[in-house]
Amino acid sequence: MRSRAAPTGRPFFLAGDMARKHVNLGTAPAKSDLPQKFCAACGLPFAWRKKWARDWDQVRFCSDRCRAKGASEERR
Repeated sequence: MRSRAAPTGRPFFLAGDMARKHVNLGTAPAKSDLPQKFCAACGLPFAWRKKWARDWDQVRFCSDRCRAKGASEERR
């Protein structure tokens, strides 16, 4: 049985745009240009994420782990 190959000679799963679908083509802003907050649990800074776009004002924790841990006493 022969393996399927694209006309370019590469395997079919690397042919065309499939191999480059996660490449940033300069459309996303730099991380330093995004708004930042400090986590209420660990105190480390974290940057805005697209999934938080609707409720960025209510986001207090940088991760699920910190949210489960809760806000520390000095950061409430």
